[in-house]
Amino acid sequence: MKKSGFTLVEVIAVITLIAALVLLVVPKLADMDTKSKEKMYNAKVTEILAGAYKYGTDNIDNLTNECLDVTVGTLLKLGYVKSDDNSGFYVTNPKNNESMNNLVICVKYENGKVVTNVSNW
Repeated sequence: MKKSGFTLVEVIAVITLIAALVLLVVPKLADMDTKSKEKMYNAKVTEILAGAYKYGTDNIDNLTNECLDVTVGTLLKLGYVKSDDNSGFYVTNPKNNESMNNLVICVKYENGKVVTNVSNW
């Protein structure tokens, strides 16, 4: 009489191995997601600062060594930054999917060049 199938010990061993693999793989996937979102955020901020720089060079006569605060929403409306959606009204933070339109960029003229940096975030 030959029995086919798995013993309880074999099933428990397989479940234990699968659980161990899940414990090893899931944190790595979550870490990859976080790193990916961080890279997308940095690229987005770089794009915004480039748009602010272009805005500053186009409006250099209005710049001083004091910050001229410009929001991302203003840069978007004036065409210096591209929107992330089809409506053309929003720039989205990849980290938390919230709007970046109220992010303030400092644009100023310092030491003979246009300087941009993030004022609040």
